[in-house]
Amino acid sequence: MSLKIWRSTGTSEASQGAATEVHLQSHGQPQVPFINVVNGHKAGVVLLENPAGCNKLTSWQQVSDEIARLFDSVGAAAAGVFADPLCSTKVAGNVSDFHGKTLYLSVTKGSSESVGGACCPFVNINLGAKKGCLLTQNPSGEQTMSQEVSGDVMAAIFGKKVTKVGADLVEKVAWASLAGKTLNAS
Repeated sequence: MSLKIWRSTGTSEASQGAATEVHLQSHGQPQVPFINVVNGHKAGVVLLENPAGCNKLTSWQQVSDEIARLFDSVGAAAAGVFADPLCSTKVAGNVSDFHGKTLYLSVTKGSSESVGGACCPFVNINLGAKKGCLLTQNPSGEQTMSQEVSGDVMAAIFGKKVTKVGADLVEKVAWASLAGKTLNAS
């Protein structure tokens, strides 16, 4: 008796029938490089730089670590990150070449490889010459960024405390109503 175990590439009819269905929505173009990532029925965004020109993710290991944090799972990207919804082509090469693309961790149907923007709501934030991005939901459909946490997140992005966004104090900003906008911070 012999037992063979192999990983499906997602190309058979059976595996396509078991594919998770997900529909991605574009929320526009962040002012920093990004990739969309689909994992089962969830979709999220990994920012490849934030602010622009800083904190660059240049290796697939760094991207995999961010994906694991995004989906709150150490093994989220352990099996591989793929360039197609059938999970038949592993990503390789320069991370920056995948800016604006959608990557997959599981076989998916119903999604669009060309979403045309970030699949999660965001707000572009300018602090002086620095251009950053605050994801207001990540993964998509999760709880919106809270006013209590947003100041800490922007301090981590810009390396200094941000007190105002537009004309509002950070702790008073209604992030959900600002999705897709670009605001100046101080």
